[in-house]
Amino acid sequence: MTAQQPTKSEIQSLVSLIQSNTLLNRQLQSICQINGLKGSGVKADLQRRIVELIYQCERDRSRFQQIKSSIESIKSGNQYYPNAHSSAPPLYGNTPVASRTMSTYSQSSATYPAAGYPASGHSNSYRPNSGFSHHASRTGQSPSPWLQHVLTVPGPGVTFKPSPFYEPKALVADVRVCDAMAHHRNTVAISLKAHELGNHLSDPSIRIFVFCSTADTGVQDIAFPYQSDLKVNGGDVKANLRGLKNKPGSTRPVDITDQLRLRPAGYINNVEFTYALTDKGRVPSKKKKETQRYYISIYACKSHKAPALVEKIRAGKKIPRASVVSEITRKAQDTEIETTSSNMSLKCPLSYSRLVDPVRSTACKHIQCFDALSYLQLQEQGPQWICPICNKPAPFDSLAVDEYAREILAKTSQSIEQVTIDPSGEWRIPGSESVDLRDEAGNGGGNETNYIVDDEVILSDISIFSGRRTATPSRSLQLPSTPNTGVSREGSTMPRSVASAGTKRSAAVIDLTLSDDDEPSGPPPTKRQNVNGFY
Repeated sequence: MTAQQPTKSEIQSLVSLIQSNTLLNRQLQSICQINGLKGSGVKADLQRRIVELIYQCERDRSRFQQIKSSIESIKSGNQYYPNAHSSAPPLYGNTPVASRTMSTYSQSSATYPAAGYPASGHSNSYRPNSGFSHHASRTGQSPSPWLQHVLTVPGPGVTFKPSPFYEPKALVADVRVCDAMAHHRNTVAISLKAHELGNHLSDPSIRIFVFCSTADTGVQDIAFPYQSDLKVNGGDVKANLRGLKNKPGSTRPVDITDQLRLRPAGYINNVEFTYALTDKGRVPSKKKKETQRYYISIYACKSHKAPALVEKIRAGKKIPRASVVSEITRKAQDTEIETTSSNMSLKCPLSYSRLVDPVRSTACKHIQCFDALSYLQLQEQGPQWICPICNKPAPFDSLAVDEYAREILAKTSQSIEQVTIDPSGEWRIPGSESVDLRDEAGNGGGNETNYIVDDEVILSDISIFSGRRTATPSRSLQLPSTPNTGVSREGSTMPRSVASAGTKRSAAVIDLTLSDDDEPSGPPPTKRQNVNGFY
């Protein structure tokens, strides 16, 4: 047992204190809330959560000491506040930071750029100071040692990849660390005051989003644990926390604005994030699974809808018509490539409807476009920013309106689905192909009739010559099932495909005047005696 680890007797003593009847239910709730645990439930649940936390820190002397200090402080009846001059109790280990905007962090330290939008000249490196520590340094107060651990989280150091759909404006709660859980479930509770949220939500375009990442430095993708759920004020938040399968970066932040309560002003909204089995994957060198830590944060963001972003694209970059024509003719002049006329679809490959705002990335080499609104709506559901035609990156900033395609759409009707592009760059509407129909009278066409008989199939070619209908006898097709008796009976007529009169087949002449009566009948069969009968 090293000096960096608590002894077994210390751990057992603290566990016995929690499991005894010395602490009241409200005291256990306070201990859970201070140490980032779920503070609701019966006494047995509260005790179980604290005991599990103690055993998790059996190898961390400093963390164990902080938990022990918090338990002893609550037991003695002492109250700890984030600020010595504040009269309000601590909010589950969170300081009221709703009024702190990202610009405040940027001005106070060059290592704190706005979340999701790193400013130019600012470093993305993270200085391990929590939002509380930064606040305390300005007020000249130092936080309690056990409370400082709860609040020592990445805070402004976590930056997310920018998105045109939201713009982070303020951090409304301290970033919380979600410890790795290999076998058990864990819940992180965050409290939000109604009056502080009201200051942000006075602007209708401001929404409250929940973010999560797997690291606390650099620009991060939004990533929630595979098994996780979110509750606000006891109600489940229905949201996709996984994104697209095997597509990192396709997860969206969770909008919880509609689940929050702004009245009464003193109401405290409870956000509960439950997760489990945070396995990072099996490490071959260690022959065991490595667990993953997560960092959860809540931001007030300015939201941008897809139609508003389409207007921004219309007013933004353009791909001139002349440059498109120049590219087409350049490919046509290439001696190594044989070029012919090609078709360009006027339908969006995403929505299969006619293009309205034809756009493509400036990095794309093709002239086929996709519709701006359909593309943005798809990215709003699962952001990937991949061109649906060439599968190359097509971020929002690279989208441009194709003026060549827009001219074609303006000069064609809604029923036109595609146009033909010539190697010269000119376009035209493809004409309907004419179908050559042969004139029966002029080309000698006729109808072929099949006479189907029980024992024979007789084919006759009936042609039309100078208004007269003539029949040409054709050969008889003998059926193998019955012998040839020369008998033909009246059969049925069946239409057949048109045959040309110019290809006459030689046919055998069949005498239809023969009758069964003209044929000599053979002698009757001799009768045989029945020898097997009874006498």
